[in-house]
Amino acid sequence: MEKDCRDSISAEMLPEPFVDSTRAAEFLGLKPRRVLEMARAGQIPAYPLGKGERRTWRFRLTEICKAITARR
Repeated sequence: MEKDCRDSISAEMLPEPFVDSTRAAEFLGLKPRRVLEMARAGQIPAYPLGKGERRTWRFRLTEICKAITARR
């Protein structure tokens, strides 16, 4: 029986999944629009996908948490 390569990787080694602005907004207690504004302004860590004005943004909640707590 062939072993799947994912079986040998522990959950701790897997990268945190990206979330959309809706999920990031729930985490921060903000509206998704505000989260996107903050991302565009560089106030929170974010990953833009695509080019032009209509980018899709993705976030990692642990990075947002670290950025917010570092400001205190």
